[in-house]
Amino acid sequence: MDTADSGAHVAAALWLMEACCATDGWMVGKRKAPKRGKRTPIGDRVQFLMMMDPDVIADIKQVGIEEHRAAWDIMEQAAREFLKRRRGKRASQPSAD
Repeated sequence: MDTADSGAHVAAALWLMEACCATDGWMVGKRKAPKRGKRTPIGDRVQFLMMMDPDVIADIKQVGIEEHRAAWDIMEQAAREFLKRRRGKRASQPSAD
């Protein structure tokens, strides 16, 4: 066996070991559920892409850091408060009938 063949075997063995073994070196049987972090949405939320001014985004991220909250949580709270105020304004306006 020449050096090129043994290098290929070593590379294949390393790939197989990475593919089949967990980080602690044991074969993967049961995987632990990933730990929920503050960025992981709770419940059945879906993604929503929006565009904003970069300064607003930076301010939202800064608030998230200060309050130990995810940006999506801050934006969801702001949207709920906006919609609540908007509903209140629409209910207090007289109808055009």
